[in-house]
Order: sequence, then C-alpha cells, then structure tokens
Amino acid sequence: MNRLLDTRLQTILLTGSLFLIYIFSMLTLSDYIDVIGSKVFSSDPLMDFQLSLILYWLFGLIFIFFPINHKTKSVIVYAYIFRFIFLHTITIGYLFLYSSDKGFSVISLDEMIYFIRGFTLGSEEFGYVGSGLITRINYIFTQFLPINFFLYRALFGLLSFAGIILIWRAISEYYEDKFYPLLLLLLFFPSVTFWSLNMGKEPVILIGLGIYLLGHFRLLKNLTLQSLLITMAGLMIIGIVRPWVVLILAPGLAISFLGTPKITKSTKLFLISSAFVLLPFILSTIVSLVIRGDTSDIQNQETYLQTLFSIVNKFISEGTTTDVVNNPLVMASEVRQISSITDLINPWRIFSAIFRPFPGEAGGAIGIVVGLESMFLLIISIITLVKFFLKKVRMDMVSWILLSHILFWGILYGAILDFNWGYLFRQKVIVLPFVLSFIFIIHNKSSKMIN
Repeated sequence: MNRLLDTRLQTILLTGSLFLIYIFSMLTLSDYIDVIGSKVFSSDPLMDFQLSLILYWLFGLIFIFFPINHKTKSVIVYAYIFRFIFLHTITIGYLFLYSSDKGFSVISLDEMIYFIRGFTLGSEEFGYVGSGLITRINYIFTQFLPINFFLYRALFGLLSFAGIILIWRAISEYYEDKFYPLLLLLLFFPSVTFWSLNMGKEPVILIGLGIYLLGHFRLLKNLTLQSLLITMAGLMIIGIVRPWVVLILAPGLAISFLGTPKITKSTKLFLISSAFVLLPFILSTIVSLVIRGDTSDIQNQETYLQTLFSIVNKFISEGTTTDVVNNPLVMASEVRQISSITDLINPWRIFSAIFRPFPGEAGGAIGIVVGLESMFLLIISIITLVKFFLKKVRMDMVSWILLSHILFWGILYGAILDFNWGYLFRQKVIVLPFVLSFIFIIHNKSSKMIN
C-alpha cells in the first residue's frame, strides 16, 4: 500500500504538528496570543489557545479513522494538517497585526466583535441574518462550550473545510471521477485556506455553496425532490448570510433550467415571463428584509434598470466600510455608485475583479501573496483558454454554470473594485472555488478531448 495512505503515518504527522505548534506557541506566539486574548476579554488566552489546539487535533483523528475511500481520506487528512498548522500560526499573526493596528482599546476585526457580542448580549438583541446570524452562532456555542475565541474560530474553520470538500464532491460526483487533483487544488490553495479560517460569514457561505452545488449538479442528472431540497437548503444558507450571492448564482440556475429537456418549452416560457414581471419585486423584498433602512427609493423607481441600479448600490454600500485608517490593504477612497449599464457591466472591471490585484498593486505580505496567486490564475487561465480553442473543446452544462457564477461575481465586484482591495481579498474566497473548478474541468476536457 502507498505509504501516504498509511493511517499510522497520518496520525504521527497530525500529532507531531500538535506538539510543534504547542512548542511554537509557547516560545514565539505567546505575546501575540495574549494581545488577541485581551481584545476578546479572555482571562487565560494561552490556555484557550491550547484547548482549541487539542480539540482541533481530536477532530483530525476522527477524519483519519473515518470509514471512507483511503485515497480520498488521505488527501483530506493532509489538507487538514495543512489547515491545522495554518490556523494556529499564520492566522494568529494576522489577528495580532490587524487587532492592534488602531491601538489597544479599539477592536477592528469583525470576528472579534461577533464573538464578544455572542456572550455579552442577549439572544433578542441580534437577528438571524447577516452579521446577526454569525453572532447568533457564537451565542449558541456559548450555551454548550467554554467561551473560547480560538476554539470558535476553529469550529468555523471546520464549516468552511466541509464546504470546500462538498464543492469537490458535487463536481466529482457529476463526472463520476474522483478528480483528486481538483481536491488538492481546492484544499491547498493559499487564499482559499486563509480566508476560510475566520469566524465570519465566509465559512458559512462556503458550506452553503457546497450544499447548493451538490444539489444543483444532482438535479442536472436526475430531477428528484431530494436534490431540489438540497439545492434550496444551500441557497437558503447563502441567502441569510449574504443575499447578493444568491443573485450571483441565479443566472446559473436559469442556465440549467433552460438547458434541461425534462421541462417543456411552454412551462419554460411561462416561468420566464413570470420571472421578468416578479423579479423587481423579489429583489426589492430581499433588500427590505435583509438590508436595514428605507427601501421606498427602490420601489418607486421609474424603470427596471433604475430599480436594479438602486439595489446594487444598496448592496455595495452595505458591504463596505468608511473606516480605512491604518489598513494597508485598502485602496482608493469612495464607493462607486452604479447609474448605467456601462458602470455595471464593464469588461475591464470584471477581469480586474477576478484576476487582480497583480504583484505590487496591494500592500503588505497578504497583498504580495494574493498578487502572485492572481498571476498564477491568469497564466493558467490563458493556457487553458488557448487549449480550449485549439482543440475545439465543447463546454458542458456544469462548465456553463460555473462560468456564469464567475462572470456575475465579476460584474458585482467590479463595481466596488475602486474602493477596497482588502474587501475584495476576503470575498474572493466565494468565487475562487468556481474559478479553480472551471479551469480544472476545461483543462481536463482539453487533455482528454471529452466532448
């Protein structure tokens, strides 16, 4: 048997990582951990950190002895060890840097605010959507677990880990191929790992995306109630965290709906006609339910396009911040307002949202890493595109769905690109699994000439 599949080796590596991180935390990270703990009112930050370390290690042991295919399990376990080290070293440095950049008394990271509100406020003081949902999850944790910032971050990290695996599962199940290179790419890609290891909205969205894709791709093969419910469950999870992500996914749903021969043409025509009539009201309702404030300016717009522009502007203003002091990731100064089709659909901005920043465009160590990743994605995409045209590869339904998700994400985020690179960094974790999966599928088709 391949040495890498040996559970004993995996257990030794996982346990060795535990001891190395433990020693590293005592010798190097203790001051960082103390500062982070003081921000979240921890009475013993180092003890909290070590408890999180042990529990995360125990979850890894469960993965090692989980009864699934040995090769699949091995990839997952080694990726888990990679995240184990990443979570308890690199992200601790990030937390220290950006929790202390405005002084000791200021808490500038959302995940710290979510955590503190979770145990200092009553459950009636926060909602069930957006930031309120993340606070509520923290509140639920406090009812069953010790109040431990590091532990709760680890649990959110497990959510995102499961979501990434489900995205791979959805694609590999559709093609009836294990696609291990794709699993490795998704689980080891630095930005996907980094931005999914936080106590925020991204981990919840990733688990929602995994569930959604699993149900959606199953619907493509077999229209069943179970697959439909799985799809709706994924969309619901995503919608209550960030409703505009559902708007990004909607065109992909429409593509699969229009492309399936299982629905009659008359039914499609009727539903499409109904959608054009109802869409402005549906979007306005989403805004009024999720985004605080008066939405009468949306409902009273004269045209559908004006309604759409107002909705997008509300989403943009809700997802940005005016506090940009001392943050090296921030770029520019103001939120762009969308007032025309050219503002909303701009090819250069779509390209920039997907492939930028390039090296040198964003500051800090994170900016350098993201810049190098962007160049890697751009080069691989160009190579894949050349193969696609030279070999005349035919795109299938899954490819079209993934491409639509990528393009509509680029349309929305191109609108806010002038404002904040840091915000774009974090949100890229939503689209990167689509980009990596799309590139892999097209490259795989061009290599094997699957038509």
